Amino acid sequence: MPVIRTPCEGKEILENEREIPMDSNMTRSRQRRRLDQTNISTDETGQLSRRDQIAEAVIRIIGDKGVREVSHRKVDRFMCLPEGSTSPYFPRMFDLLNAGLDWLSKYDLSALKDVHEVIAKRSSATELLHPDDVGGMMHEIWRAAAHPDRRYLLVARFEYFLLADREPEFQDCLSFYLSKLSEVDILLFKKMGAKFPEAAAAEYGIFRRGLYFSLLISPANFQKDLSRAYFEANIRRFIHEVGAVDHRHAGPLPY
Repeated sequence: MPVIRTPCEGKEILENEREIPMDSNMTRSRQRRRLDQTNISTDETGQLSRRDQIAEAVIRIIGDKGVREVSHRKVDRFMCLPEGSTSPYFPRMFDLLNAGLDWLSKYDLSALKDVHEVIAKRSSATELLHPDDVGGMMHEIWRAAAHPDRRYLLVARFEYFLLADREPEFQDCLSFYLSKLSEVDILLFKKMGAKFPEAAAAEYGIFRRGLYFSLLISPANFQKDLSRAYFEANIRRFIHEVGAVDHRHAGPLPY
């Protein structure tokens, strides 16, 4: 059952259960660095800007009640703001929903922060990344994403896929969201030695989305944590099977 929030409860959630950064044990200085790396605006105290607070509220509402429950008035109420407060920031409903998708993109990219750092450190080196090390990192990202407290994020991702299917104007926004994740995946598989990293990255994207949506639709099947070895084996498969074949003449890749 969706969680029904009472008026002003959303303000407490946004203040006390911030999902960016993910680690609640971080110091304030590390929190600021994590937020800066995801291009989420903060003030001098490390608090999110009003625009990003609104965008996060949109994701919270979608995760609890669905995308059709989002409106300027409901976001105002969720954030305990006077009616009309969100409209100057995002005048149209499209702007409001797109702000939520942009926030979700920044959140997902922040989860790949460690992967970004590994790529950057070895960008000029000839040494390849070991697939098992990458599998370990992806396993940790999965464990964090599968935590019950973050189920609302799984719901929000699924809702945006459905929204893009119903509303063509959101298809470009969703494609951009997926392309940002794909850029990281391509760099990663290139650094692991895949002959055709775009093909391997596309297959990994399908694999990742399948895991997340399966967790959402049938959580009982994921009561037992997927092992690190499972991720390592799939990473190797994407490199040596999919990433070893030229797919350029087989049509567009399914990002």
